[in-house]
Amino acid sequence: MAKNKDTPPAADELRRRAKEQLVAQGSSAVTFEEPLKLLHELQVHQVELELQNSELQRARDETAALLEQYTELYDFAPVGYFTLDRRGAICSSNLTGARLLGMARSLLNGRRFQQFIDAASRPPFSALLDTVFMNQAKESCEALLLTQENSPCCVQIEAVADGSGEQCRLAVIDISERKRLERELQRNVKEISTLKQQVDAENISLRAELRNHLEQGQLLGGSAPLRKVLTQANQLAKTDITVLLQGETGTGKELIARYIHQQSGRCRRNLYPLSCAAIPATLMESELFGHEKGAFTGAQERRLGHFELADHATIFLDEIGELALEAQAKLLRVLQEGEFCRVGSTKTIKTDARVIAATNRNLAEEVRQGRFREDLYYRLSVFPLTIPPLRERSEDIPLLVWAFVHDLGSRMGKNITKISTSDMTSLQEYSWPGNIRELRNVIEHSLIFSKDETLLINLPAPSSPENCRPLSLHAMEYQHITAILQSTNWRVYGLKGAARLLGLHPNTLYSRMKKLGIPSLRGIDEIP
Repeated sequence: MAKNKDTPPAADELRRRAKEQLVAQGSSAVTFEEPLKLLHELQVHQVELELQNSELQRARDETAALLEQYTELYDFAPVGYFTLDRRGAICSSNLTGARLLGMARSLLNGRRFQQFIDAASRPPFSALLDTVFMNQAKESCEALLLTQENSPCCVQIEAVADGSGEQCRLAVIDISERKRLERELQRNVKEISTLKQQVDAENISLRAELRNHLEQGQLLGGSAPLRKVLTQANQLAKTDITVLLQGETGTGKELIARYIHQQSGRCRRNLYPLSCAAIPATLMESELFGHEKGAFTGAQERRLGHFELADHATIFLDEIGELALEAQAKLLRVLQEGEFCRVGSTKTIKTDARVIAATNRNLAEEVRQGRFREDLYYRLSVFPLTIPPLRERSEDIPLLVWAFVHDLGSRMGKNITKISTSDMTSLQEYSWPGNIRELRNVIEHSLIFSKDETLLINLPAPSSPENCRPLSLHAMEYQHITAILQSTNWRVYGLKGAARLLGLHPNTLYSRMKKLGIPSLRGIDEIP
């Protein structure tokens, strides 16, 4: 039997000495003292063995306690530990790992770890195992675990070879909460970016509103045409219906739009104006609905459109007649469905934006010429509101003149206190083809050349007849019927109705209006 390597040195010494004693006994007689000495040594050795056994048992008990302690730490660690063979089969695991996979630990042995990984994550995991076994190195990857309950769990996997080349150990950490926080952080950053864009756009809108505030004198006046428009504007402000403002250039359509917005329940938000004539057709869709980053050349970042900014507010589309047909179709969808998609995105965005449109064109004629969609025209003209030209409110001209004199004079350092009666009469008798905008320009020009406290008016020369383009019969009929309808507040029937004033039967007038493209307001015919 082989000699035990762990045998204490004292035992070897005792054997050696015992053999020597036996040899000595064979050659000579044993004395009485030698057996006693040998017995004493054996007794001492026995005591030593008992002490060693006691120490060994204590060490075993401590080892068992530590093993139990470390087994608990291993099993209940917040990390799943696995041992895999070269095929990826599970050889062992801790309780946390078994819970991550949603299966009892006793049922895991022999199962391939890949079967618990989402299909999209399997190729990276297989590559990780190949690298670990080939290079005996430490590797890591992220994967999506699919448990028995089919509840996905995002994990980070750290793999290291065990040195034998036949097995590797995995440390699997649940990072679902971290991923959730990362996604939430990204959403918050995106929301902050959106809010920043909205605030920037609102600041631009506020600056524009402050500039326009200096021109609010254009709404000054007490003439019957202006009072009528303001009465209708107040009625419209109480609703959310789409409004179409019609009128010649320079009549103050945007100011009427701001007035409707300020009197409405949306006044706590800004009015978002957009001139359809000032934006190229290729960029109009982006201006209206916004775009995603990379949607087209030059789209360096995501941008919010006017309809998204004007949610729960009002958007003012000036010069709507200039809108391209392609953009008209998408505008119609917003008006009908209240939803749109940014350029470069398929995500539908809801909006609650009120639309006020304005034009100085005859949209009915544009529809007949095929330049404006008929369905969009009828969608916009739910309640058309015609702004009277300045020549029809001549009694308001003195008030407007003095408002412009005070405003522009303070900027130029001029103190004008007098305007001759003849000059004021000339201002009231002038036809004002450019309306209020032209009046403001005339006052500004006159202020420049006025040297004392009296304003010297310099009116432009009247247009020659040959420069005036004659209206077609159709256009004249359209304007005449529209003017009569406006004078009767769009009332057709009755003694004060438009039909009686025109000498037509009401049904004949309705038929003529339909042919000319004049919107019929039967439902609100009786609005006072």
